[in-house]
Amino acid sequence: MTAPLSPQREAEIRTDLDAIPAPPWRWIGSRHAGGPQLVTDHSGRQYVLRAAKPTDHRGDEILDPETYSVVYGDLEFRDQHKGEKYSTMRSGDALAIGRTEYDPDSIVGVANPVARWLEASAQYATDLLAEVARLRAELEGFREQRNAVFKTNEELLARVERAGLARLQAENETRTIARESDALRARVAELENALAATGRSLSSFIFDSDDPGTDALGAQWLYHQAMPQADDPFAQPRAFRSSVFSEAANVVEAMDGHTPDGHRERPQSYLDGHSDGLQDAAEALEKLADQVAEGSEAAS
Repeated sequence: MTAPLSPQREAEIRTDLDAIPAPPWRWIGSRHAGGPQLVTDHSGRQYVLRAAKPTDHRGDEILDPETYSVVYGDLEFRDQHKGEKYSTMRSGDALAIGRTEYDPDSIVGVANPVARWLEASAQYATDLLAEVARLRAELEGFREQRNAVFKTNEELLARVERAGLARLQAENETRTIARESDALRARVAELENALAATGRSLSSFIFDSDDPGTDALGAQWLYHQAMPQADDPFAQPRAFRSSVFSEAANVVEAMDGHTPDGHRERPQSYLDGHSDGLQDAAEALEKLADQVAEGSEAAS
């Protein structure tokens, strides 16, 4: 496994890249004037790589004896064509790519892997270093996210732990409340039984007593307010007594309007008083019937 690019190695690459002309680069030149030349492909073009003109011992350019034109040098590249067993050095003129079919001498590229690498190497390094910087920034962002996730996880774990403790406490409190509720229900049942027994005793006392008194009747009323669902063992006897008083009230009320023969000679004022007395007696009997039905009649 390749070791990660160290900061020191990256710094060395950046230093070397900063020391050369800025990319992009490309091949130009002429087949008959020095062959391929590597130059910068932007304003302020600079030559990066080209063949030198050969000179004599005095430093003068060498002229072709037949054409008297300046003799140019030419770059050579390690090359291997398809089907060849071994690679060999070939001149740039032989490998050059012409601009068009009608202008084959103007060079726009070199058909060779080494030449293509030389042309793109500076741009490759620039792009790769930019990608390294982007990935490093992205990695730093991931580290920050990871740290934030770790912090969040720690907070969540703490909250889960607190929630677990709260749940255990709630369960304990629930069990305690359940026990206390059971005890309270048992106590309420015990008190209701005692209150029901008291109510029965009170009803028996009122029913059997000629004069139970207002305190006993009031106590019975309060008992029925507190225990409306309690069975009253004397409800049926009270209903019977109430019906007797109601029937008596009806009989008395029917007597009104039937004046006895012995009273016909009486003054009208006497007859009116007699009628009013019967009405009062009927109303008193109806009131007594209601009191008996409620169990609140007063002793006469």
